[in-house]
Amino acid sequence: MVMRKLIFLVLFIIFYTITHAQYVGWMMGTWKSTSVATLPGSVTNTIQIDDVSDESFTGTKTSESNDRSHAKIIISISGSFRGRGLYIENGDVLHKEDPKNGQWYDCSSCTHVNKMIISHDSLILINSISGCDKRCDGEISFYRLLSEYDSSTQQHLVDRFGRPSDIIGFHPYHPQKDETAPPTDSAEAIRKEEKKHQDSLDNVARIKQQQADDAALLLAQQKQRQQEITDSLNLVKQQRIKDSLDNVARIKQQQIDDAALLAQQKKRQQEITDSLNLVKQQRIKDSLDNVARIKQQQIDDAALLAQQKKRDKQITDSLNLVKQQRIKDSLDNVARIKQQQIDEAALLLAQQKKRDKQIADSLNLVKQQRIKDSLDNVARIRQQQIADSTLLAQQKKRDKQIADSLNLVKQKEQQRIKDSLDNVARLEKIRLRTEDSLRDVQAKKRQQEIADSISLAKQKEHQRIKDSLDNVARIRQQQINDSTLLAQQKKRDKQIADSLNLVKQKEQQHIKDSLDNVAKLEQIRRRNEDSLRNVQIKKRQQEVADSLNLVNAKKQQYIKDSLQSVAAANLQKQRTTDSLRDVQARKRQQEISDSLAAVRKQQYNDSLQKAALAKAATPAADKPLTSRTSVLLGTYHITSPDILIELFDNGEIDGDRVSVYHNNEIIVSNQVLGLKAITLNIHADTTNREHEFVMVAENLGTIPPNSALMRVTVGKQIYKLTVNTDMKTNARIVFYYDGK
Repeated sequence: MVMRKLIFLVLFIIFYTITHAQYVGWMMGTWKSTSVATLPGSVTNTIQIDDVSDESFTGTKTSESNDRSHAKIIISISGSFRGRGLYIENGDVLHKEDPKNGQWYDCSSCTHVNKMIISHDSLILINSISGCDKRCDGEISFYRLLSEYDSSTQQHLVDRFGRPSDIIGFHPYHPQKDETAPPTDSAEAIRKEEKKHQDSLDNVARIKQQQADDAALLLAQQKQRQQEITDSLNLVKQQRIKDSLDNVARIKQQQIDDAALLAQQKKRQQEITDSLNLVKQQRIKDSLDNVARIKQQQIDDAALLAQQKKRDKQITDSLNLVKQQRIKDSLDNVARIKQQQIDEAALLLAQQKKRDKQIADSLNLVKQQRIKDSLDNVARIRQQQIADSTLLAQQKKRDKQIADSLNLVKQKEQQRIKDSLDNVARLEKIRLRTEDSLRDVQAKKRQQEIADSISLAKQKEHQRIKDSLDNVARIRQQQINDSTLLAQQKKRDKQIADSLNLVKQKEQQHIKDSLDNVAKLEQIRRRNEDSLRNVQIKKRQQEVADSLNLVNAKKQQYIKDSLQSVAAANLQKQRTTDSLRDVQARKRQQEISDSLAAVRKQQYNDSLQKAALAKAATPAADKPLTSRTSVLLGTYHITSPDILIELFDNGEIDGDRVSVYHNNEIIVSNQVLGLKAITLNIHADTTNREHEFVMVAENLGTIPPNSALMRVTVGKQIYKLTVNTDMKTNARIVFYYDGK
């Protein structure tokens, strides 16, 4: 539709430019008046156009008296064509010679009305003055024969200034050969001039009659257009009622759909609540199972601790026994202790693996549970680690005790070796003392025996030292292995602690995210409910507004199409209306205004009757507040205590009547909206901060719905609201005073 309008506008501009921007070279030449030049006391008027530029021209106008003096006046003129209008202005007086029995009267201050018409074979320029001095009022006609122009110029002039009948019956005029021949007889020339003048007068009479006929035809067409507009309005009203009923049905269906959607939302909310309850029950059950497993683990740890104490006691007894026994027993004890350590290490490793498995199971279980169970598990595992650390410290203490016993054994062995060496020294001294008393053989024998004894003792001592060193090396290697195992244990403990911290952080983050998600879901649910209610309200308001806009658009489009069709049908006839631009145009405008005023008066009376009937049918003044739906247009917070409200009719004045309630008290009762504002002044204070205004439609006017423009001034702030109400909905606006 918009594209069609643009195309139509472009074509209209092109057509207007072509038809109105023509070169007016055809104005060049002499224009003669239609008055009889031979009558005594008459005046011969002549226009001479000397220069033409586009649609403008300049020349002179000559008036000459038809007496013996032949006095004349010559005035310069200039003019132009603007659209379909012809404008000619008088300039300076170039020559002036007053007649003997009078003088030329200056009519330059009078208003001249000029127009062009086609009459048979002539192009006539009519210059008329009215409402001025009686010596100037009148009408002067100038003419030129169409035969003076070529065929194309004749066609252009007829199309531009002719009537439809002239345009349809046009055929080019050719100049007559005898028209230029001078008459041989002056009487014959006079008769021809008189006949020509009479023909011109007849032509003028026919033109006036034609103008009257055109005026009557135009009036009839105007009445027909008015009837078409009335029929269009009735059709639009019927269509609007039908569209309103359809809109009401759609709104009801939408309300049903919204109710079903709300029920589904509540059902989904119930399902979420049931799921949360089920998750809580499952979590409690898992927590109880975990507590039972932890208690069983504590019992197993207690049994293991008893075994460890028993082993510690055995080690203590072995140490006491080592202190009392010889090197052989000490070595046997060391071997048994080593075997015991190997067994304990294997058992500790198995227990550690078991605990690692339990910890892994606990971690897997923790990953599936909530934060409370996870924290409890972590605390219990930490307690177990503390117990293991205590056990490890005891193991270190036992290792230290073993090392101390080994050092003690080593010291005893060294002391024994030292004592043996001391014995050998004493024996050597004895040998030296007895060497003098023994003979050589006996001395050698005893020396040999002593040497053998010393060698044997040295071998035994070396063997014992070697065995002791081997034992020390084996014990050191065992300590190194135990240290490596301890380092691995620490590393595993650190890994377990890191894993537990990571699991704890993940569980805390997971629970925090879960709580955030629940809060977000609750917030989203509330927002959805609020937005759903707002969307429903806005959708209903939008549907009502769209239906009203659609009806208005259809109405305006129908009226516009009707006017365009009428304008298109009368496009050719519109050229004849130029002759009625003054008095007749005003007359038509007055008739149209009177007709519209009568129609509006009738519609206004009908609306008053409807309003009276509606008012009589209302049992109470506040019934519209309870029986109609009040639509909230907006809520505003203000700091200025003075509120000024002005109500106007929005658009065309069609007799809309409204009532206004302030905090459920009527302050405007059944008043008509118009160009003059209905003014309300309200003062707010701290004791009465909330001010609610409800506008109620008392009728729909001649053009439904009841439309008003509300302008609210609060301090320096101005609010402009377009309010549309009907017999089912009210408009509500709320102001909150936030001042002190």
